[in-house]
Amino acid sequence: GSIRRIDIRPKYSNFIAKNIPSKTYHISPSSNDESIKSNGLVSSNAKKMGINYPNRIYIVSDLKTLEVFSKELNWYVDESEWTVWEIDMTKLNIDFLYVDETVNQNLSKPTAFYLQEVDIPSDILQINSKTNF
Repeated sequence: GSIRRIDIRPKYSNFIAKNIPSKTYHISPSSNDESIKSNGLVSSNAKKMGINYPNRIYIVSDLKTLEVFSKELNWYVDESEWTVWEIDMTKLNIDFLYVDETVNQNLSKPTAFYLQEVDIPSDILQINSKTNF
């Protein structure tokens, strides 16, 4: 018999934010720093357990949300040093953000989002801070 691959495609977020914050933040293992400086943030999908999400980049609009989000990330990625990247959203030509409904947040005033099938060039990124968990 042949093995058939099944892709589970989650529906897109029901919530779309039209008010795009001027600055957002992305957290990544510090081992990715050189690649991000050269290539920017490239949307991808982790393909966890057969769930095939569209290519995404997760971002937050405040550093408090980043703390919540990073604890979740630590379950998936065994890294000790992380870099917080600040993104100048005014230079990214987009009309809306998908709201990340998996993060516990106030959906009427969301702070956790993702970009889908959009890359973020390195010239609108800068390191905000480094952190350890």
